[in-house]
Amino acid sequence: MRTNGWRLSKIAKLTWNQVDRTAGVVRLEVGETRNNEARTVCLDEELKAISGAQWELRKQARKLMPYVFLDQAGTDRVKRCDKVWERACRDSGIGVRILGKTSKWRC
Repeated sequence: MRTNGWRLSKIAKLTWNQVDRTAGVVRLEVGETRNNEARTVCLDEELKAISGAQWELRKQARKLMPYVFLDQAGTDRVKRCDKVWERACRDSGIGVRILGKTSKWRC
């Protein structure tokens, strides 16, 4: 999402039913975007690694949550993307990546 211009708030609210890990895409349906147009984003290798790391964390959780990026306790969606992005980058082993087009956050 860092390469496609998605807003951080959209990333924070991303749910697993929007992610097709087999096809390697994320889908936003009509009405889920600011301009009400559907979008499909192909995941590059880095985003696949981050998605995979988040999926593994989900499987280890005591309670399965619908959100891709969870708070540190694993009980709700993340409110600050920078911390979760940092953990996802670290867990996936991809190294330093900038979050968002205009963000100064790094992991």
